[in-house]
Amino acid sequence: MNNFDELMEQYYGEPIDEGLGKTLAQGALGLGLAFSPIAGQADAKKEPQRIEQKVPKISSMQFINYMKKFIERNEGREYKVYNDTRGNPSVGVGFNLNRPGAEKTLAKLGLKKEDILNGQKLKDFQIDLLLTQDVAQAAKIANRFVKNYDELPNPAKIVLVDMSFNLGEGKLNEFKKLKAAIEKEDFDTAAKEMVNSNWFGQVGDRSKKLVRIMKGL
Repeated sequence: MNNFDELMEQYYGEPIDEGLGKTLAQGALGLGLAFSPIAGQADAKKEPQRIEQKVPKISSMQFINYMKKFIERNEGREYKVYNDTRGNPSVGVGFNLNRPGAEKTLAKLGLKKEDILNGQKLKDFQIDLLLTQDVAQAAKIANRFVKNYDELPNPAKIVLVDMSFNLGEGKLNEFKKLKAAIEKEDFDTAAKEMVNSNWFGQVGDRSKKLVRIMKGL
């Protein structure tokens, strides 16, 4: 098991994908998005050890596939409509049915919003296509959020992409103090700003795990 998988095991109970994790540690450049190892394995009951700045390079598709697994751990997978933490009707892995352009996106997969709201189940391939598109968009949003994105330690990028997926660009841009802290690479303050937000109390254990990763930097 590589060190990034050890970090994920610490927070989520098991590695996301041991084989893929090894590939990520050895892969090729893509999107300026990658993962950093930690220096040894931290006790799960203690603060995570400080994470090294080394940036292994991976392909953009490898990153997206890894983040899909990471985000699905946080969001869950639902085949029928459900209400998210803010009461929005959603389906799949956090696909908000009330978002702008939702009906057009669904139509490309032969789906209708009205049918889903009335209980139609999605198939796995439909959920996966929606998730791939949303993760790619979240990565772009995270990249725009801070001017030093490419120079950040990789776990900070992971936290930002997850938050981008969860919040969307408009809500993420309201985290002005978080943005300022990250651009100064003041990760302790960044973690505090994550805690001092309405978002922190809205998403349950997800926010606590992301804060612990940020504090580990």
